[in-house]
Amino acid sequence: MRWVFLASGMLGLCGLAAVLTCGAQIHDAVRDGNIDKINQILAADPSAINAGDKYGCTPLMYAVSWPRADIVELLLKKGAKVEARDHKGLSALDDARGRLNSFGPQYLRSQEEFMRQQGQSEEAIQAQIAKMKAILTPEAKEQTLKIIEILTAATRAERTRGE
Repeated sequence: MRWVFLASGMLGLCGLAAVLTCGAQIHDAVRDGNIDKINQILAADPSAINAGDKYGCTPLMYAVSWPRADIVELLLKKGAKVEARDHKGLSALDDARGRLNSFGPQYLRSQEEFMRQQGQSEEAIQAQIAKMKAILTPEAKEQTLKIIEILTAATRAERTRGE
């Protein structure tokens, strides 16, 4: 899987990229939830809809990582490829399904322990945990469940068109 802190951890490569700001303007606009900026960027450059960052993560994957169902729907309407894969071969739907395992204090404790084993400073660990807590809220879990429904339907539709 794309998840980086533990082999079975849940903040994925695209989620980490979203936290670290590794993408282009479209990725930043998605991360920030700036729908006006997303529309502006896509009006100027429609190909940005499926642009990959340095990890191959698309804007749709960023929308899953934050998670924003409204932006997932917008990106799909604008032509985002639901089956697009990152450098690890994972799709936005794979990310969304993996995120469901990342909600709760046990996950955060396991990440904290893993980072200590990796020799990270206490300051760095606490900064990363704070970023994770900001993303892993009950509202985010609800959004993730909605995103899974949206992406599952979009995947079925895309596969049906391809047959």
